[in-house]
Amino acid sequence: MVQVRKKTGLVQEFDSNKIISAVSKSADRVNVELTPTKKKKIIDLVLENIKDMEVINVKDLHTIVELSLDDVDTRIAKSYREYNTEVA
Repeated sequence: MVQVRKKTGLVQEFDSNKIISAVSKSADRVNVELTPTKKKKIIDLVLENIKDMEVINVKDLHTIVELSLDDVDTRIAKSYREYNTEVA
């Protein structure tokens, strides 16, 4: 499975639950329901993009999540981008 290199340099196993948690918060901020179907599509798209990687930097993973969200719901994608820009 893919590993994620955090900003601190720590490397952890990829955890799709962390992505769903972050995306759910973004959906909540814009009052959009994140259905199980949308959640599955987001994770499927992310996994398709990282399947051949051994390690991915968290910043690159965020970009892949953003692009996946563009395909699922642009309102959630915008909220996710805005939050990540504020935190970064």
